[in-house]
Amino acid sequence: MSVARIAVLILAVLAAAAAAWLASSFVGSDQQIAQAPEPQMVTDQVLVAANDLPVGSRIAPGDLRWQTWPSEALAPGFIVKARSPEITTTMQGALVRAPMLKGEPVTDAKVISGDATGFMAARLGEGMRAVSVGISPETGAGGFILPGDRVDVIVTREGRSDGSREPEVRSDTVLTNVRVLAIDQAFAEATDETGEKVVVGKTATLELTPMQAETLARSQAVGDIWLSLRSLADMSTGGPQDTGALSANKPANTSHGDTVTVVRYGVRSLEQPRSSR
Repeated sequence: MSVARIAVLILAVLAAAAAAWLASSFVGSDQQIAQAPEPQMVTDQVLVAANDLPVGSRIAPGDLRWQTWPSEALAPGFIVKARSPEITTTMQGALVRAPMLKGEPVTDAKVISGDATGFMAARLGEGMRAVSVGISPETGAGGFILPGDRVDVIVTREGRSDGSREPEVRSDTVLTNVRVLAIDQAFAEATDETGEKVVVGKTATLELTPMQAETLARSQAVGDIWLSLRSLADMSTGGPQDTGALSANKPANTSHGDTVTVVRYGVRSLEQPRSSR
């Protein structure tokens, strides 16, 4: 074999060895890159809504849960488990002040406890007003009206019939299907030693529209207010209704001489008509 062939074989062997070394180097670097551990994300446990929570709803067991959340994405108002581990228990019974969707983080601004300012405002539906009226065991169904019940509002006043000297007592249902928000400052029923649920107070707070609140105010001005407790079977899913019993305040002519009977807010009175001259 000539020297030239031997030299070519040696160069071929060296080239093959170099190629094999380069290939093994690339494979080893790829394996090192693939085996490199990913950076660990720092997380916290954040309190979120387990269900959709509308405004005014009361938080019940199962409505809240802890959710893993990136620590770098924590907002100032989020409730973190490391700082408040028992809050899922202490928050039971609180009211939702702002609507929350399932999985949305809970903040102190969206939930309000029963003894905090704004609690009553959180219980009111949109566009509704809270109006209080004095009651007694006689006018409040013997104390069996509880927060959350539905009642009818009755006004009783005294007037005189046409041409009669004797007073006439008249009662009208002015509002129906009214939700009771509270009795005195109690927002939920209490249980006495016998196990019966009862709240006895001197004031009932009712949920009404602005116009119905005016009707209630006029009713208190013209007579005594009575609350009639509605049966559970008679509770309507709709809101309160104004019966219009106090709207019949148009003057009515009578045949008693030159007098007319004028009805103002349900109270009759006899007046002399003005001269046409």
